Amino acid sequence: MLDRPPHRSTSPGATRAQLARARRKARYRQRQRDGKMTAQIEFDSQVVDLLVRTGWLPPREVHDRREISEAIERMLADAAAHR
Repeated sequence: MLDRPPHRSTSPGATRAQLARARRKARYRQRQRDGKMTAQIEFDSQVVDLLVRTGWLPPREVHDRREISEAIERMLADAAAHR
């Protein structure tokens, strides 16, 4: 009988859920080190229109939630830097 090494979430036999959990935890810890945080926000099409009109979001990306999120991040960071 073969001895197995102790289970680790990043071992070759780790499930997708375990790997996803490990990645989320790593991102969380990195944000803490960087002094950053996240927040879930609700917005409507007027916000997306504003992002496009002001050049923060390319029109072809209006249905991509990740791109919208990144555009909001850039806009807020720019506003904070120019305060």
